[in-house]
Order: sequence, then structure tokens, then C-alpha cells
Amino acid sequence: MSNIYYDDALPYMVRILKTKITIKDIERNVFLRDPSGQLTFVVIEDDIDRVVLDELIATITAELVPYVDGDGFAISTPAELFDDTLKVSTAFRLSLMIDGSEMQLNMIDRRIIGNDWLQTPIDRGSVPRIVFASLKGGVGRSTALCVAASALASAGQRVLAIDMDVEAPGLGSMLLTKETSPALGLLDYLVEANFGRSAEELLDILIAPSWLSDGVGVIDVIPALGARALAAPQSVLSKVSRAYVSHDAASQGVTARMQKLINAAENSLRYDVIVVDARAGLHETTGAALLGLGAKLLVFGTDQPQTFEAFRLLFANLSMVAAGGLDGNISVVHAKSTSNIDARNAFAMQMQELVIEEMYGRRDEGVKPSVTGMTFDVDWETDESVLVEIVDDFLSVEERAPRVVHIGESELFRDFDPLDRPETLTQHTYAAVYGEFISHVFRLANVPSLGDADD
Repeated sequence: MSNIYYDDALPYMVRILKTKITIKDIERNVFLRDPSGQLTFVVIEDDIDRVVLDELIATITAELVPYVDGDGFAISTPAELFDDTLKVSTAFRLSLMIDGSEMQLNMIDRRIIGNDWLQTPIDRGSVPRIVFASLKGGVGRSTALCVAASALASAGQRVLAIDMDVEAPGLGSMLLTKETSPALGLLDYLVEANFGRSAEELLDILIAPSWLSDGVGVIDVIPALGARALAAPQSVLSKVSRAYVSHDAASQGVTARMQKLINAAENSLRYDVIVVDARAGLHETTGAALLGLGAKLLVFGTDQPQTFEAFRLLFANLSMVAAGGLDGNISVVHAKSTSNIDARNAFAMQMQELVIEEMYGRRDEGVKPSVTGMTFDVDWETDESVLVEIVDDFLSVEERAPRVVHIGESELFRDFDPLDRPETLTQHTYAAVYGEFISHVFRLANVPSLGDADD
């Protein structure tokens, strides 16, 4: 057991099961991973010989504790676990390579946190929604959102900008002054919603107009922190610790609360576009933003090895529930890019191949996308011709691959502070650096592109 770790437990368990029961029996039942991380093989239909199951329980328990229950429940039925919700229909499909052969397993993954990453993407609302996300900080994501919001407002759009990064807030200080901040921010909303306050009730005291609104369009802001939090900062960490926890089933986690808030903003008929600044990394709130808001996704990264490593983690996890649901919805933003065309093209091709491989390259022909978060003993080919063949039965590479847009490196925007240097948010100033990006954002928002911002 000393050489077995968390990642090894499931394939090891499957290998033990294969010694006594058929692959068909394994694939038609369900694996449960409980909140502590322990595994149970749940036999949905009681048609496997009990003696065989008892022998398997003894072997699995002897070889896999602590990754399975040590009290004889490594294999159980829903009745034995007092849980009638354990059904094949409630499971994700997990594609797992065992000894060179692919198996399709049914997996139920119960988590204390991280459930927002397990949801199926929702359909978009009537108002375009755009999420700005990144796996690492320092890539200019919030700056790009401010520039995009300014450009949209200059084109006459009514924009709502929401800062979902309640632990490292940024939009409020960029788009609002202390004097114009609303009383409450998004952090307050996430907490107050747990006490039964509705999004409609709180909406007006969460929103403040930005100083950037120039009479053509509008930029309203829901900052992460409102004026009350800024005046009493000692309460912020107390609220952060409670923002991600639901008091009851009605709250349903961060995703449900965010959906209610954005739906309330949309139903107010005040806005043409809603833009959301997601927290960097693989946090609970990032899962809510990427999967739960029905948004177009702009994922930022720089041309560094750690970017591709982080993107592989992201897209491998998105493939578990979201491959088909995100078709055409993801764009990759090459931040701080060089002006060298060959380098830009190389980044774009490498990123597109990565996304196709992680989200679509492991899909069986004609079969709904399966979970691909864990794979073993596989040497994936990444040659473009192979990728084309993999996805050909579904959509072309051009339709599958994410659009890659570029934002150049610029000293002017490195220490972005529009309150102190408002000239950075004039079209004449930002067009050279953000022109391609702004043109793409306009397409996502269904807004005619500015003439000098075209690709």
C-alpha cells in the first residue's frame, strides 16, 4: 500500500474488481467517491454473486485502506448506504485507461467544496454575458475588462461589470472612487443571500455608476467590496469565510446565488452587456463563473510553460462535464504577447491543440463527452492531423478550437490606474495594444465593431 496514492486508488480498485467480475459489470454500476475521498463500488442491481463480492471486499479492504472504508463497505448497495440517490443516471462518465484498455466508468464525486466545477454549463441569457478568467494573476485580466467596458460604453452600450474576486478585489478601485462605491459589494451579497435576502432586494445597493460613464453609454459596477466593508475592513475575512458556504439547500452554493444576481440584473432591463471578472485559479467561484453563468469565456494566459500546464489542468477538468456545452464559447487571450507573428502563431497553435486534446481528443465517436480527468498508461498523440481526425465526426477543427486573440505588452498599461491616468481609457490610446481584443469582445457582445479596432 505504501506505493499507492490518491490518483492510484481508483485504477487499482478496478484492477481488483476485474479479477472476479466482468468489465460489463464494472461499467454498468457506479463508483462513489465520498467527501473524504474514500471510494465505494456501488452495485445498483443485485445480480452479482454475494460470495464473489465478499471476496472482493476482503481484498480491496486489505490493499486499499485508507482510500476505501475499512469496515466492509468498499462494495455496497444503495440500500446498505441508505442512499436511494445513488443511480447510474446521477453519475458522470469517466474514461479510464486500465492496462492498455479504455473503460467507461460511472462516477459520483461528492465534495464539500468544488461542486461548482461539476455542473453542466447553462444556456446563455438574453443579455450577452462575458467572463474574464485566468489561471494565474498578473496577466492583465482586470485591466482588459476595464478597457473592454470603456470601449463598449463608448459605443453606446449599457455595461454591468461584476468583480467575483472577493479575496483579491480589483475592479472597484479601478472603476469607482471611494465616494462613489455602493454600500454593499458582491461579498456582502454572497453572505446576505444565505440569510434569505433576495438578489432583487439587494440589487440597487450593490450597484454604483462608474466615473467612466461619459453620457454615451453606461458602466455600472458591482465591486467585490462595498463602502461598508472598506470602512470596517476587520469584518472582511469573517465574511469571506462564510461566502462560499450555503446555510441550506435553497442557497445551493455560489453558482445558484450568482445566477440569481445576474438574472435580476438582466431582468431589470438596464443592461446590454454583463462582464464578470473571475478569480484567478481553480477556485470554487471560478467554477461558478465558467460553468454556471451562461457566459462566453475569455481565458487569459501568457506564453510561458506554467500557462500551458495550468490550462491543461483547467480543460481536463472542464471535459468532465462541459465539453459539448462549451463548444464555441471559449476564447483564449494571449496576454503580454510579442509583436513577432511567428511567436503569436506558435502560441495559438499550441493552445488550440491543447484544448482540443483535453476536451475532445478522448471522445468516442458518436458518444456524449465523457469524464477525462484521470488517465493512465496513455501516450496521447498531438499531431494536428490526428486531432483533425479525432474531431472530424463532430465539428471541424476551426469550430472546435478556441479563438486565440492577442494583447501586446505595453509599458503604458503595466501599472494600470485609470483614476490617476484616465487617458489610458481613450480609444486613441488603447487601440494599438487592445484593438484585436476589443474587436473580439464586440463580436461576443453582438455589438458592431469600432472601425479602427478591427482585426
